[in-house]
Amino acid sequence: MPKAARKPKSTGEPAPELPDASFEQDLSEVEKIAGALEDGRLDLAESLTRFEEGVARLKRCYSTLDDAEKRISVVAAWRPDGSPETEPFETDDEA
Repeated sequence: MPKAARKPKSTGEPAPELPDASFEQDLSEVEKIAGALEDGRLDLAESLTRFEEGVARLKRCYSTLDDAEKRISVVAAWRPDGSPETEPFETDDEA
């Protein structure tokens, strides 16, 4: 299994207020923000604002993924009645 990307570290600054968005919308915005930052056309203040927004959205994406991962179960075996016997999904970090 490929190694997961590192989660962004907290800077100690409060996260910017973000509108409600789906995982897909947040991820799309992170990609747009990264593109704008790489483009180099934003001034320093706008770059910092967009960077902070991107980090906040990325943190929300990681939180969504963590929540989804906790809900996943792996079929460990089948009971005689045909129903699945499950156990919690473990990541490489948990093993």
